Amino acid sequence: SVLRCFRTYHSAMIKEVTKRQIAFDMLPTQHKARIPAPSAQKFQMMKKMVETNQRFFNLIVNANPPWGIPYESASPELASKLLRLQLAKNDTDANGLQMFTPTGETNLNEGRDKVIGTLHQIYRDWTAEGAEERSQSYGRILRELQRLKPVTPRNRNLQKVLIPGVGMGRLMLESCLAGYSTQGNDFCLQFLLTSNLIFNGGFSPNKFSIFPWIDDPSNRWRLLDLVQPVRFPDIDINNLLDKAREQAENQGATEIQPSMSMAAGEWLSIYSRPEHHEAWDAVITSFFIDTAANPIEYLELIYKCLKPGGIWINFGPLKYHWQRQINPELDQSHLDSRYAESVELSLDEILYAANDIGFEMIMGPSRHICRYASSPGSMAANIYDAAFFSMRKPLRQQ
Repeated sequence: SVLRCFRTYHSAMIKEVTKRQIAFDMLPTQHKARIPAPSAQKFQMMKKMVETNQRFFNLIVNANPPWGIPYESASPELASKLLRLQLAKNDTDANGLQMFTPTGETNLNEGRDKVIGTLHQIYRDWTAEGAEERSQSYGRILRELQRLKPVTPRNRNLQKVLIPGVGMGRLMLESCLAGYSTQGNDFCLQFLLTSNLIFNGGFSPNKFSIFPWIDDPSNRWRLLDLVQPVRFPDIDINNLLDKAREQAENQGATEIQPSMSMAAGEWLSIYSRPEHHEAWDAVITSFFIDTAANPIEYLELIYKCLKPGGIWINFGPLKYHWQRQINPELDQSHLDSRYAESVELSLDEILYAANDIGFEMIMGPSRHICRYASSPGSMAANIYDAAFFSMRKPLRQQ
């Protein structure tokens, strides 16, 4: 289960750290003598850091639905999973850590990548250190949104913005604070449960510390880069929402209450419903359209969701998530069917299809170097030459 993914993080990571420690201990004595003294102590440090991360995951597991920010329009398949999420009672150790011993290797590794990815996404969306990454993508998106759909006292909190694949939700919050009625959407339960806690916990800034990079010791400039903590959230969410409401009231806005919600479920399933047809003033896709097995489906649905005159803003690469692996010796029969259905289109093909659907180009495409959930101390950061453009659904002909 998803909760097991969080609970078994400690067991899985301790096992990995122990393997590294054993390998280090097997070094000849003369070789150990050539390595700085702190290196021999780093394994115990890392085990403490794993415990710190696990304590935060325990908070996620204990934060049960229903959620404060409305999680509406959940697709039936995901809604049923959310309703079934229940915390099993587990013993705790002397440090207050929930202890869970999986029954086998498969269970031990279940969902570990997504849980580790959760730490990386927290770094990107909710830390001061991630601000530069956010400015490279979210900043450009929000400036383009404000240019094309300016906020006025008359329309503040009334223009509807949809952000599929919103992840940890920071872009959703920033759009809401800028004066747009914003709905995020995501399918990943790990991200949904984590964002639930962050949004609804009422936490003061820098309440928590995590160590997001201890899963990967390779490509490090310094030992310190591996064990560097980050604190989050970097802002007081409730305070900023209160200030946004006060600003709207001082401006004499028609609607003073900031509006933000999350739809949990699969994008194509939820937004194909009639109530979303021509319901949105803007759709924002950030690192999203390459999550499609068939990107044309995404483009057609974006167009369908937009009101006449509505805009689509896109930022990101085309690193298709369902691209098949070229390995004839690898048994792929057990994989998700989307691996067999994946169509990887180039940007010019995407733009041609968008034009054929009916979109009109407003801006771009332009190219922008950006990082994505990357450790600042890594020699192998996730760096993309991302495409940035905006398009409009034409107004109906009179």
